[in-house]
Amino acid sequence: MLDQRYIQKFDEIILLNRDFPQFLAFNFLFFIRRHDVFKDNYKFLGLFPLFQFILVMPIFLLHFLKYISLLFINLPFSLIKTNYQKLSDCLFITHSINDFEEKDLYFPSWDQELKNEFGLLSKNLCFDYSKKVFKDLKRKKIYIPKYLNPVAEIKIFLSQLHLILLIIIKLFQAKDTQEVSIYLKMISEVFSLSVINNIRFYKYLCKQFTFSKPKYLFITFEGHAWETLALIVAKRFSVSVFAYQHSAIFSDQHSIFRNLPELHPDVICIPGSGYKHFYKNFSRSKIAVTGSVRSFEFNPEIKELGDTILLLPEGIDSELFAFIDLASSAIEINNDLNFMLQLHPFHRTDKAINTIKAMIKTKGIHERITINESDLTYDVFKSKIALYRGSSLIIKLLGWGAYPVFYGSNMIYQDPIFWIEKELINKGSDLDSLIKNFDYLNKRSIIKDMQYCCSSYFQEQNLKTLGVHFGK
Repeated sequence: MLDQRYIQKFDEIILLNRDFPQFLAFNFLFFIRRHDVFKDNYKFLGLFPLFQFILVMPIFLLHFLKYISLLFINLPFSLIKTNYQKLSDCLFITHSINDFEEKDLYFPSWDQELKNEFGLLSKNLCFDYSKKVFKDLKRKKIYIPKYLNPVAEIKIFLSQLHLILLIIIKLFQAKDTQEVSIYLKMISEVFSLSVINNIRFYKYLCKQFTFSKPKYLFITFEGHAWETLALIVAKRFSVSVFAYQHSAIFSDQHSIFRNLPELHPDVICIPGSGYKHFYKNFSRSKIAVTGSVRSFEFNPEIKELGDTILLLPEGIDSELFAFIDLASSAIEINNDLNFMLQLHPFHRTDKAINTIKAMIKTKGIHERITINESDLTYDVFKSKIALYRGSSLIIKLLGWGAYPVFYGSNMIYQDPIFWIEKELINKGSDLDSLIKNFDYLNKRSIIKDMQYCCSSYFQEQNLKTLGVHFGK
């Protein structure tokens, strides 16, 4: 796992260069949290220093050649006139999980509610470099273009060359091996698509603000580089920033709680009052409980549930495969077990679903596992036990009466309800033992205690709480 000293250095570099957006376009500087999905970003830093020096130039050249080739191949896109949105009170910036989702998972109906409640007009931008370039009429989003006009692209190219010189100067001024490694990695990624896309996003947003002249900017609050770049643009135009912490918070959520008050939003919107205590040190930000579309009622009377075990993987391939492997090993031990696999929206594409079904069939467990490809509703839910790791859906299922069991004791830092004591399993035999000794009636009092602890974390959506921040 990444050395804590690196994380501290990331924050120092971000703070020292907060007025220089190009330095803030590197995703790896914005450490999110400990999770396998992020670890590939930091493999370079774990290499022996000599190997880092050897690899810098080859990695740089690979990124550079890919950048140049794609730039020329997609030159026609850069010639298309970019349509910027006209005057609006609010500007929403969201992003997509996949190309097939029919609703905004982050700000669903917020634009309409703000219009109805406060008379504010909104425009929705989607930071998503998929194949889509133009307006998505169904979801009312404007997809930020992949490429800017040729003049802007040339300016970006030249500014990146200048950035290399600045980083080299900082490299020679480095105080320790951590800084040397970080600056070497920055040099290798100067022309990477992720960095270039972040800079394009920043440039596009600056121009967009001059056209739409918004009073308020709404972004997600996950700790990504693009969110900070959006915040910098907003500050430059004296626009108030509302950042929405839409999901659960984890025990090592560094991305949200990094000690950089200069880069904190004006207002942090949270899904429930239960999260308020996490923000006690945010002296420069106001807290607004706006609720969530994930809200639900905690049922005091738990309905009759069945023995099918619910699997809740995150939208990450490795997590999905781990849960399928767990079910497979448990079924080998006890062929009477039945499972329901709840798919994350990321895995609800035809290609992903077909791959999952083929994997389950290859393992010979397709008769024991059903797949739920849509959102889990109270009517469909029938499981006494829910196995989970990092999915915040467990809070809703706990409210419906499921007994939460965490999979992987060495992964406990991924637990979205880490403040609750719970049972842990590591392998199929552990699950089999738990099932054999499981008495749901005796667990109901424990479940109700857990429900009480979680009842205020995802409350009903209520945007009226924002009125005081709009001066209304």
